[in-house]
Amino acid sequence: MQAYTHLVVGALCGRAATSRIQGKAGVFVGVVVAALTHPFLDILCQVTYHPVGGSSIRGPDWIAYHLVAYALAIAFAVRLRQHWIAMWAALWPDLDWVLRPLHLGWPEGAIHAFLFGLPGLRHLQSFVLTYLPDFRAHWVAGLPELAVSIVIAVVLVRGERRPEPALAFSPA
Repeated sequence: MQAYTHLVVGALCGRAATSRIQGKAGVFVGVVVAALTHPFLDILCQVTYHPVGGSSIRGPDWIAYHLVAYALAIAFAVRLRQHWIAMWAALWPDLDWVLRPLHLGWPEGAIHAFLFGLPGLRHLQSFVLTYLPDFRAHWVAGLPELAVSIVIAVVLVRGERRPEPALAFSPA
């Protein structure tokens, strides 16, 4: 999944946890749950736009889609910044992609390997790869991910500004 999806799901986890559990315990639960969502979301990348080679990478569709993805990631990070710890926890496994070109001696895929080593995730991944269609090369497959992420962000933002309920009568 794209960074914007991980960010908005992380914010959702953070908000859900802190609204139910007070203090640092709520933040901790939000961080743990947000981090655990990463591999589950990444398993679904087969049905979203993620070209893996050939001429589709760096083509006009790829560039346009990723410009939108980067803009959304920045917008979500800024707008939902009160949940920054949970958003970071949901996104941190993708440091593999950031650190790889820097050649810092970081083992390639170390974070993802750790998370996918959790019990049951390999089985779930093989099930998804076996039974779900492969739409990674089709840019249109990115639209559902985009739509779901925007809907979650709108729900989070609208939930911040809940108006006080109006009184049914005015006291005289």
